[in-house]
Amino acid sequence: MPMPEATPVPEPTATALPPMPTPTATPAPKPELPNGYANLQGAQYLEDTNSAIAQRIRALPWVADGVTTAERDAAEALLDIATFRASLFLEVAEKTWLEAGSVAELDATLPALASILRANTPGFQEIIAMPFLDTLSEPDLTALESLSGLAAADLDAFRRVMANETVKDGISNREARIVSLLYGVNQTNPDLVETLLDPTETSLRERIIELPQAGQVTLTIIRIKAGAERSMDLLEHSVRTAEALVGEPFPTKHVTLLFGDAVGDSADGAYFGTHIAALPKYDVHGSSAEAEAAGGVIAHQVGRYYWNGSADWLDEGAAGFTAAVAEQSRVDRPLEPYNYPCVQFTNLQELESANPTRGTASFRCNYSLGERLFLDLHRGLGDHAFREGLRLLYLRAVARGDNPAAPGSIGEVAEAFKSVPHYSGAVVENIVQHVIDRWYDGSKPYDTQRMDSQPVDAELSRINGEIEEAYITLPGRSSPVDKLSTEAQDAWIMLNLEYSQDYSGGLRRIELEVVEYFEDGFPYRRADYTLRVNSRSSGDTIKYRVGPGPGRAFAPGRHWIYVYHRGHKAAEVVYEVTR
Repeated sequence: MPMPEATPVPEPTATALPPMPTPTATPAPKPELPNGYANLQGAQYLEDTNSAIAQRIRALPWVADGVTTAERDAAEALLDIATFRASLFLEVAEKTWLEAGSVAELDATLPALASILRANTPGFQEIIAMPFLDTLSEPDLTALESLSGLAAADLDAFRRVMANETVKDGISNREARIVSLLYGVNQTNPDLVETLLDPTETSLRERIIELPQAGQVTLTIIRIKAGAERSMDLLEHSVRTAEALVGEPFPTKHVTLLFGDAVGDSADGAYFGTHIAALPKYDVHGSSAEAEAAGGVIAHQVGRYYWNGSADWLDEGAAGFTAAVAEQSRVDRPLEPYNYPCVQFTNLQELESANPTRGTASFRCNYSLGERLFLDLHRGLGDHAFREGLRLLYLRAVARGDNPAAPGSIGEVAEAFKSVPHYSGAVVENIVQHVIDRWYDGSKPYDTQRMDSQPVDAELSRINGEIEEAYITLPGRSSPVDKLSTEAQDAWIMLNLEYSQDYSGGLRRIELEVVEYFEDGFPYRRADYTLRVNSRSSGDTIKYRVGPGPGRAFAPGRHWIYVYHRGHKAAEVVYEVTR
């Protein structure tokens, strides 16, 4: 990758944009289908074969007043059930929610039941009789979605679940929370399914919170072994942050977090639609690396409740930005990327063309490039305008739905952020287009203005000393290097600081901050270290870990390492990575 220009092309900054009032969204009306009921697939066939049941369906209030586009899937699923077997339709017809259910409830329930029925399994009749479907709450709907997914994707697993002692006697509302996990878990760790269904092996914690826009939301944590009380606080903080950031009601009334070895793809966490998951190593107290990372891991997956169904880089990037905002407010962390720079691609256009498979090293570029796009938009627009642009982007995704033919794209991002009310015009359009050109096709240079170009002040006043030399070394070697290849190392590369001292006294501690920057103008790692100095020596060499970590490839391009002491730059190292 070529080094970025020292002086980027000038562009307007956020200081030109005044604070912005938050407008209230007005949802568009849902158009009625042409010819309503008669236009539904299967309607005429049912009229010809069983006019009595067809009449019962036409008499349902939500059908009789005109079937809307939002009700189409539910209505056609009901016709499917009635056509397949009239006796099963009659059992469904006994449920009170068939007449009084909301569009969302009917759309989540009837297609799932039809899917189970189409799998040609007797489980349909058993499920209809279970207490969790007497009234519909969100955990009940996600449990049904999970069972539907199992029946469609792995019928043997579905039958094993239905034969399990916990399920056989009927799924209760509490057990529905466990069942909602099973489709996702069966994909990532099938051996865990039986464990989760064993009430002696699992624990369930709940907390009900009140959100400013969504109202009452239930948080559930399910775990197989003891965990940390703080995890529920982290989950609540993440949910509150996500809603405040997007400015629209949280998309679900029930958030379930599973701590278990069921995330797949060598990842730390996962979003399944029915629930989110994280590895148990993040369900901990203390000051370990895992405990420090837990807030970001949880917040990223919570962000996915808003961001799903678009391009992978958009969903993962927006979720990564959510995590950065959550941790900024929780631990006063700078608003910076969580992910190491992309190794394989220089921009989103290259990434889209390659279309890497989830779970591969290349797929990680969806996280790193996506979050940098959003962070850069935030830098340019400022917080108020950026949040409104993000809200408009989310509303576009909601209006688009899950249409696989039209996933969220860079064009949708441009349209959303360029149309921010009160900020429209050439200034905003120039900022947005400049950022998009930078990250989508690389036609604009990186913004490196926030990198530290000040000269090094090597003084360590507390010990009357200074950092005399700073350089990096490869694992197992002592000679300095300023160039290395992208290939992964089997251990950390080391930052070496040779320092001098001249003081009398006991042990002293010198606090240092090490910040690593990539040539894209973003830092990718910060670490605080304590240099312990004893007066018995005149100096020494101390080593600190830097780089992406063992087993991970280096991003090609120039890297900077800044070492700070009491706010001033005490050392600087520059090295270059070549392919």
